[in-house]
Amino acid sequence: MQLSRQSDYAMRVVLDLALNEDARTREIARRQGVSPSYVGRISQLLNRAGVIRSMRGRLGRLSLAQPPQDITMLQIVEAVDGPIRLDRCFLAPEECGREGSCPAYHIGQDILRYAVTAMGSTTVADLCGNGRKAARTRSRRERAISQPR
Repeated sequence: MQLSRQSDYAMRVVLDLALNEDARTREIARRQGVSPSYVGRISQLLNRAGVIRSMRGRLGRLSLAQPPQDITMLQIVEAVDGPIRLDRCFLAPEECGREGSCPAYHIGQDILRYAVTAMGSTTVADLCGNGRKAARTRSRRERAISQPR
């Protein structure tokens, strides 16, 4: 699974709006180092998916359509990239045709499922909360990895 540049920028737009209440496209573009036209295109996709709200007009502004605790990373990624497919090979999604016989296929699927679950349970509020949830999740994962089986 590889997140696109578009989903990276979408995450930036949503996080910017979470931290700055509402803003004009140009303001977000300036703060995030992205062209205003690209922020506009991403905003249309996020608006269509119900993640953000767009107020039109000369002084049009963008804002979150829901509270930050109700928007997940997965919603943002899928708003711009479409649904994440779990039926692809983790190691070589475009080239592999050996899903049935490859010993790495099943562990790759587990990794993909874990990533999707983590993105689906991590909210914009979590990301804006100084990384507290990320640190808790990382320490739990590190404990699980270090325990002998």
